Amino acid sequence: MDRRKALQQLVTGSATLFMVPTALAACGNSQKKNTDTSTLTVNLNDAANAPLKQQGGFVVTDNTIIINTAADDIIALSSICTHKGCTVGYDKANKDILCPCHHSEFASDGSVLQGPATKPLPKYKVTRNGDTLTIDRS
Repeated sequence: MDRRKALQQLVTGSATLFMVPTALAACGNSQKKNTDTSTLTVNLNDAANAPLKQQGGFVVTDNTIIINTAADDIIALSSICTHKGCTVGYDKANKDILCPCHHSEFASDGSVLQGPATKPLPKYKVTRNGDTLTIDRS
């Protein structure tokens, strides 16, 4: 083997040694859990929460996804996927909750529709008083 070929293989091998663990870590480092059991208060008049005034609108805040599923039905669940801890979002067209990392799907009650997740998203009690939502995450 000539010197140039050996050097190319050395560089390629070294790059692989650095890239593979980084790629694996990128997938695994998203693993977080919602351990916050505090009460979350959401003001519907706050501009950031404006989507909640319309059916199908949602916001993700403080590891919680809040969804306006119907005229007066607002639900709240953990926004942290139970598979690897990625932040989930809401698919208004299909009315389900999706994880962008590994494509788990959840129903609006938090139950798993499609894995790889096997555990449901924790669902929280929502109380509405005028334009204020109180979400009990205990």
